Amino acid sequence: IDVVVASPDPALGFLLQHRADLFSNAPIVFLAVKRPPPEIREAGPGLTGIIRANTHRKTIDLALTLHPETEQVFVVSGTPELDKRFELVAREELTDYENRVRINYLTDLPLNELIAKTSSLPERSIILYGWQRFSTDDQKHLQTHEVLDLIAKCSTAPIYGMGSRNIGNGLVGGYVQDSEQNGIEVAGL
Repeated sequence: IDVVVASPDPALGFLLQHRADLFSNAPIVFLAVKRPPPEIREAGPGLTGIIRANTHRKTIDLALTLHPETEQVFVVSGTPELDKRFELVAREELTDYENRVRINYLTDLPLNELIAKTSSLPERSIILYGWQRFSTDDQKHLQTHEVLDLIAKCSTAPIYGMGSRNIGNGLVGGYVQDSEQNGIEVAGL
């Protein structure tokens, strides 16, 4: 194996943890949110990649500029594994906003409950859509854009987000990341 590509952070973490056993001679190119520490970056046959900037703050800044009367932000995130990793990132990024707006987390809720909550939000609210995916009872997976589309049809608040693939599925805006461009840059490395 000439090179191993890791995306996102859990894949990189797994590869770094088991590198000696799995790919001891192969360099790793990654796309991650958190930068590996220097001692990890310098160990082994090579580790390079792209740090995808977290845009929670820039997106909230944009939303609050466009909706200065906002009193509450509802952060939507979740995974089929119910691991709360997206909520943890949002909490870390949005701590400084808690003196300006009330921040509520709608994490890992059942789909019907999430739709019910987002369809009856109080006035002067916005939604920050992080990432959400569901496994249904019949073992189907609803992808993040499908969940967003369902929420957007009923939402009483504007929805902001950070993923370029969600534009056109209910986001009114945000400081978005372009997955395809990230992939092109990783392939270049």
